[in-house]
Amino acid sequence: MDHAESVSSGAEDYYLSGPEAAGEWTGSGASNLGLGGRVSEADLRAVLSRHDPRNGDRLEGSVRRARVPGFDLMFSVPKSASILFGIGDAGTQEAVLDAQSAAVRDALTYLERHACRTRRGAGGYEIVPG
Repeated sequence: MDHAESVSSGAEDYYLSGPEAAGEWTGSGASNLGLGGRVSEADLRAVLSRHDPRNGDRLEGSVRRARVPGFDLMFSVPKSASILFGIGDAGTQEAVLDAQSAAVRDALTYLERHACRTRRGAGGYEIVPG
């Protein structure tokens, strides 16, 4: 199915259609699955349906049916950096992009280590790393 034939057929449509910039795989989960670079429709559909995009194998996990297939995070650039990017020369623009990429990478690493948690067991009693 392609987007010309679908009308919000799944959660992935939110990320793959419309005026949003193309996504990039990042984080330890993506790394563990060998995903990097731009997010493709096929890979995103596979991951959201709990399949390994490399070979189609079912991904491990105790969740029988995910209520929420995933969460997205928005890392906004401070206005001052946006202005600097807008009025800067090519070298300045590259430095702003590099700084933003490093900040996002560091923030995501922190979240994975310290904040991302999920619940298991009867009543969600057991809290485990996400």
